[in-house]
Amino acid sequence: MNSPARREIWWADLEPTRGQEINKKRPVVVLSSDDVGALAIKLIAPITGRPPSRASEPWLVQVRPSSANGLTKDGCVDVLQLRGIAFERFSKRIGVLSPDDMADVVAAVALVIEFDGGVG
Repeated sequence: MNSPARREIWWADLEPTRGQEINKKRPVVVLSSDDVGALAIKLIAPITGRPPSRASEPWLVQVRPSSANGLTKDGCVDVLQLRGIAFERFSKRIGVLSPDDMADVVAAVALVIEFDGGVG
């Protein structure tokens, strides 16, 4: 298996989980840089089928299926559920997220962590 790369969408097994963590085998998008980290771990955000219900859920970034991303139905990247997962959890590459969708995901991460460009 090739190591998962930034913007790629893969099937991943997210079990076991605790509490309200997103569970089961599902698509995830790889967020971490291809040049960061010596461990066989990637930072991911899971993709859920739950559509955003209102603008008060800015951590859900809607993605529509395309031939490039390989998704078969509308979904949302849930950036509130970021986690690092081992390469062993990845099972099959599905596709790649568009640069525009990835920019929306990165913007949602920045909003969730209250990143304003400064440190502190």
